Amino acid sequence: MTTVPPNGGGLRLGIITGTSHVEVAAIDRDDEVVAAGRWEREVLMEDQSGDGLGWSTSVEHALASVVDATASTRIQSIVVGGTHLRETLDSRRPLARVGVLRLGAPATTAAPPFAGWPDSLVRRIGGPRTIVAGGADLDGSDLAQLDEAAVIRFAKSCDGAIDAIAISGVFSPVAAAGELRAADLVADVLGPAVPVTVSHSIGGFGLLDRENAGILNAALIPAGEQMVASTRAVLTRLGIDAELFFVQNDGTLQVAAAATSTPIRFLDGSLAATIRGAGWLAATSDAVVVALESASTRAGVLRERSVALEIGPSITAGVRMNVELPLGYALDAGSVAEAVELMSRHAPQVPTIIVGDGAVPSAGLGRVPRYAEIAGAVGAALAPVSAVAWEVVMAGSDEASRIRDARQRAVDLAILAGADPSTSEVVAVGETDLSQMLGGARRLRFRAEGRPFTPTTEPHHTERAEAHHQERQESRESP
Repeated sequence: MTTVPPNGGGLRLGIITGTSHVEVAAIDRDDEVVAAGRWEREVLMEDQSGDGLGWSTSVEHALASVVDATASTRIQSIVVGGTHLRETLDSRRPLARVGVLRLGAPATTAAPPFAGWPDSLVRRIGGPRTIVAGGADLDGSDLAQLDEAAVIRFAKSCDGAIDAIAISGVFSPVAAAGELRAADLVADVLGPAVPVTVSHSIGGFGLLDRENAGILNAALIPAGEQMVASTRAVLTRLGIDAELFFVQNDGTLQVAAAATSTPIRFLDGSLAATIRGAGWLAATSDAVVVALESASTRAGVLRERSVALEIGPSITAGVRMNVELPLGYALDAGSVAEAVELMSRHAPQVPTIIVGDGAVPSAGLGRVPRYAEIAGAVGAALAPVSAVAWEVVMAGSDEASRIRDARQRAVDLAILAGADPSTSEVVAVGETDLSQMLGGARRLRFRAEGRPFTPTTEPHHTERAEAHHQERQESRESP
């Protein structure tokens, strides 16, 4: 364990729990690594947390090592990422049983919910499912009026039979009112204790891929809740009062509450943080990153200081979905040359950075930066908070105002996700042409980022974010 100088404060801690190891890095106000550690998980104490994968034990061991080296009051923020959620999904561990409601009859009945899923996964999580009238057209108009009576009947059929609900509607990313109304009706029947995932908050345009993402998200909610609760319990035991963030699939952060409501966005935070950390350690904005561990080799791409993401739908646990995931490959241990060859197709003529516990310089293949063994923890500690807002705009008089509102919505979402309002701004805009579906239509993606808000004497971020949100609402409502 690298020791921490006794004076100063404002430490940001990054913790990564991989399948076989845990790593920690403490970063000071000057963005210097002042504490670092890495341990194999099998040598840690036997897990007594009950979370099944040693999550609490790994996090507590990493945090305790830093607290032993410095006062806990010096820690301003803690960022956690790992493989816990993906391991839960890919293993035989319990998942929530999910009731599935689709708003899209009669147009979408040919392919019912769970179509094309592995039978074993359907048996693990499949609950009642139905398709009712509702949904929207691409221009935001109603495809059909929502059949509220059918929604209520569905909710009653789920009572006592499910742990969570997933709701999807045709073109809900354009017009979410139907999904939100259906969610309210379901909550009226089942009560607030049953979590409801609405697909427009999870995935992209394609109905089936977005519905699949919503179902998987709903199935993972108990695991996300347990992950966050066990981490908070560790902080309490160690006397640490700091903002808690988790790493998303794109290598950026959100506050802990997001990991309980949208856990699907945190499946691959470990790989994403490693890609980002490798770039920072190597002082490069573009690279192929190869992470060598004892049991596996993972590879990804850093592009303009951001984690390169899959283009289009991806396969997770045998299910096609359209949640953003890192562009990457998992290979046999030690396969550096193969990893470089695969990733170079996506990022030609960029340097290769080799990190991880097994990182050693490979002639002609890449270089190993200092702190390579804790690249993921470094990437987590240094990552910004981010959020994304989508908007479909048509050529017309309200185009400029819709774009302006969407940009502001992205900033608002970033602040609610844990970003400091004074540093939050839109940093990237993407565009997809939809003119083949509707003349003159474009789908815009606005990504806003900001430094994590880390209060000292001020209230914690949740209170600040709620105050900001209320101010925005009042400004919109004022004449």
